[in-house]
Amino acid sequence: MGNLKKLNLLYIEDDPLDLMAMERMVKKELLPYNIIHAPSVEAASQLLQNNDFGYQYDIVIADYFLKDGNAFDIFTLNYPAPIIVITGAGDEEIAIRAMKSGAYDYLIKDSDRKYLRILPITIENVLQQYENNRRIKLLELSVTNANDIFIVTDVNENSPLQSNVLFVNDAFESQTSFSEETLKKRKLKILLSEKTDINKLDIINKKLKEKETVRVELLLSRKNLSTFWADVVMMPVFEGEICNHFLFI
Repeated sequence: MGNLKKLNLLYIEDDPLDLMAMERMVKKELLPYNIIHAPSVEAASQLLQNNDFGYQYDIVIADYFLKDGNAFDIFTLNYPAPIIVITGAGDEEIAIRAMKSGAYDYLIKDSDRKYLRILPITIENVLQQYENNRRIKLLELSVTNANDIFIVTDVNENSPLQSNVLFVNDAFESQTSFSEETLKKRKLKILLSEKTDINKLDIINKKLKEKETVRVELLLSRKNLSTFWADVVMMPVFEGEICNHFLFI
């Protein structure tokens, strides 16, 4: 484990016994953590905003109640790292509010500090979730600003072309004058011209019902009813058990 890159953990805690327990656990379990301690909101703010020590914090762990504020003060700093909030027993409502305000997870502090036993797996899960969210945001940004047209719909098993539009990117709006707001929950078929080859529509329905990718050239319609030819790739995209359709034009 000596060659494993250490994670920089900013630990915001004003109880020296909790700090000692944390450091003892990290040493005993040989965890790859570099703990940077802040005993207050002010100290944490200085570390996160000024970064005098040159650290890039991988994760922030904050006790909710601090002598000069609480964990919500840390959220306002908008530091680009996931935050885990630690609350006392009976403060579950605060923990839930923290999650709604931007925390990635929370732990309930007990008198025996048994919560520390699950901290490593919590950190691992939070970092994985944070990385997944970061990738999704990058993908969304790339798709939104792409020159090609992208559309996402839900799935109508009986008739895929009756699926509801969930998302269109800026290029689609520029090409067709249909805004995402206008199209949301409208049927995908609204984009087809009345002159679109019905045989191609049958092919699309058949392929998508079988959850297969299909590529066809279609005559599409703009908002002003003018038409244009487009090479359309339609594919099913799965998120767990949920299937959406992703269109690339």
